[in-house]
Amino acid sequence: MRVRWFMAVLATVLLVVGCTGSPPPEPIIAVAAGGDHSCALRGDGTVSCWGENFTGALGDGTTTDSRVPVAVVGIANATAIAASNFQTCALLADGGVSCWGFNGQGQLGNGTTTDSSVPVPVTGITDATAVAIGNSHSCALLADGGVSCWGRNDYGLLGDGTTIDSSVPIPVTGITDATAIASHGYHSCALLADGGVSCWGINQWGQLGNGTASWFSNVPVEVSGLSNATGLAVGYAHACAIVDGGGAVCWGQGGYGQLGDGVRPSYALVPVAVAGMTDATALIAGDRHTCAILGNGDMSCWGSNRFGQLGNGTNDESIAPIAVPGITGVTDLAAGTGHTCVIVDDEAVSCWGYNYFGQLGNGTTMSSNVPVPVPGFS
Repeated sequence: MRVRWFMAVLATVLLVVGCTGSPPPEPIIAVAAGGDHSCALRGDGTVSCWGENFTGALGDGTTTDSRVPVAVVGIANATAIAASNFQTCALLADGGVSCWGFNGQGQLGNGTTTDSSVPVPVTGITDATAVAIGNSHSCALLADGGVSCWGRNDYGLLGDGTTIDSSVPIPVTGITDATAIASHGYHSCALLADGGVSCWGINQWGQLGNGTASWFSNVPVEVSGLSNATGLAVGYAHACAIVDGGGAVCWGQGGYGQLGDGVRPSYALVPVAVAGMTDATALIAGDRHTCAILGNGDMSCWGSNRFGQLGNGTNDESIAPIAVPGITGVTDLAAGTGHTCVIVDDEAVSCWGYNYFGQLGNGTTMSSNVPVPVPGFS
């Protein structure tokens, strides 16, 4: 009797396993693209990265490039990620931030200027709600609406009214009601609770959006004419915002079409409307290209396309938004120097564009002007 009972239980177990197989993987909730590396965050709080790694930006304890995703050491409770040229940061569930990679100007925020190939905690950050990274500085949005930044500061990148580097976070002057932040290149912007946007840092192309092309501002300045912004993206020398419930505007460097207004100005000192954009729900900006998620889950990109980073099967730049064929159900997107990555339906990652260091994650170093799936995230 006991034998028959055991066999019945075993048969039931085998039947269940045979029907269901392994449990499904955790959903993919965020993707980030640095200069030449990329990362993805799963719902279980783990992070994997791929691409260039000579400063340890992949966070796997080595400085060896990887053409496929490798797990970041010691990160198990991340809720958001950000990447730049040579470093990566993760926002943690407890409000802390950890960073890894290059640290020559203190951009890891741990009080040193020593590179790290594994995550190190940012000093004194305990209530962050978002994180953003520029080329050599980093910033965190705090729960009270303030912003703190750390790293290089010779062009006012930290927004504290000085030009002195800091290897630990310092408050950005006058920002008390931010709801989102974005950084890239050598400037940062904050979306404010009243729908305005303020930016700080270098401004030679008008990327601060205040009607001037002054060398830089070491305190935040108001972007001209914005009072109803709901989303924000910062590129290397340009920036964009979602306005009017789905429209988009951009400002700064425009010579590659990255402003998307249908013309090719060298720059725009104040925001200009992105041509035909009416239903954007999210924006991202790379070095010289910009992309948007649309209300139906499709996406459009514009700007430089030298490496195929617009994803439309050509290498022709575009001065207005063009669709990325075959990409629907987009839930997050990221742009690097010359590549783009997206999450589709919370379960797959695809990338396209420049791939010399394996930043597309498909096991090759062959660039692609159409999306290619990332193994392990597809």
